[in-house]
Amino acid sequence: MNNNKSDIRNYGVTSEIEFLAVAGEYFFERPKLIKKKHPELYRMLETCFCLMILWRFANVFV
Repeated sequence: MNNNKSDIRNYGVTSEIEFLAVAGEYFFERPKLIKKKHPELYRMLETCFCLMILWRFANVFV
């Protein structure tokens, strides 16, 4: 990402938190592209966000 050859915004390399924010933004705004260009990252984010949704849904009824 630092060499300006990545389609993930450079701001994502400033910290781990910013990387998650930038990658998450990319995941929701251009899901087909991130899945094609970064399939492993896509799978990790898909797992992370699905678990978050399931956790929130489960806690609504507690």
